[in-house]
Amino acid sequence: MDNQANISDNDENDSILTSVINITGERNKRALMQALMQSLTDFVEFQNLTFLKASNHGPDNSLEMMFSLPTQNTPPHLNQETGEYGDNWVLQDQLISQCIKLKSPTTQQSRTVFPIVVEHQVCAVLDINGFTHTLELENLISGFIHVYSNFLGVLQDSERDPLTGLLNRKTFDARFAEYLLTAASEVHNIDQSNENNKRHPQTGQSHWIALLDIDHFKNINDTYGHIYGDEVLLLFTDLMRKVFRNSDLLFRFGGEEFVVFVVDAKRQDALNAVNRFRKELEAFEFPQVGKATVSIGVTEIDIHSHPSSLLEEADKALYYAKDNGRNQVCEYHELVAEGKIKPRIIRNDIDLF
Repeated sequence: MDNQANISDNDENDSILTSVINITGERNKRALMQALMQSLTDFVEFQNLTFLKASNHGPDNSLEMMFSLPTQNTPPHLNQETGEYGDNWVLQDQLISQCIKLKSPTTQQSRTVFPIVVEHQVCAVLDINGFTHTLELENLISGFIHVYSNFLGVLQDSERDPLTGLLNRKTFDARFAEYLLTAASEVHNIDQSNENNKRHPQTGQSHWIALLDIDHFKNINDTYGHIYGDEVLLLFTDLMRKVFRNSDLLFRFGGEEFVVFVVDAKRQDALNAVNRFRKELEAFEFPQVGKATVSIGVTEIDIHSHPSSLLEEADKALYYAKDNGRNQVCEYHELVAEGKIKPRIIRNDIDLF
């Protein structure tokens, strides 16, 4: 009997170890989140398992619904609210609010909410509904979440620029390549005959790259020193976070150059967003330095193009803006249509400029 118990314990330990290996084997945050959810599914019987991400960009006192099992629909016990851009948010109820406040699991009847804490902040919660709560099971779930949180912190450190905390150039390359593959697959599955479709297959909207460059930044460093130059970069970054949506991805490419990946937006909405940032920056008063402006080049993302070609389009639009007065937003295809810049030429599937 003892031998059978030992074999059972060893099998369970092996399963737990396999789950930990699966979680830490992932190298991007979405896959990491899915590995956590799968690990919990292997050990916990539930009605609903929902991953909710904390954010400052949704409705007040709400969390973004990132993932839910057994279906991607918001479970009926959670109060859903649709965001401005069609994204799903869940309003905090008393149980979620208490979990976030205490930074510890909170239980009510057959529902428990677990906090996910990274760098001493609750970045998300796991809402598990319809399961039999035991201390042993709570410790097991908390252990998986702790592994996930630690590895998420490592991933976030490797993805980000050390000064501004924005995503870095390496992360842009990985995220953008992943997006192009996913979008191309969606378009292929929905309409194989429309090979030139650049737009999101469900919303009809597009995705955009905006390349931002602070005007005369070298003069700022030369005149005030690199400490004040770094302060400009940090305040510039803070303003980006306030103006752009949570769904838009913000990157620092190095120096005074930044990239915004504007997702699911019509052409005019995308241009309005980057122009709104340009105007906010123009009105901003930097300590010591005073005023600063930004030039921005924008292009629509064609899922059949190479990432370097799309960056080159945004770069051509950016440098047209800089060469023609600075402090403005220029869109690549508009400049081409007006004959102000030459388009890239595609010959035998090779992009040429």
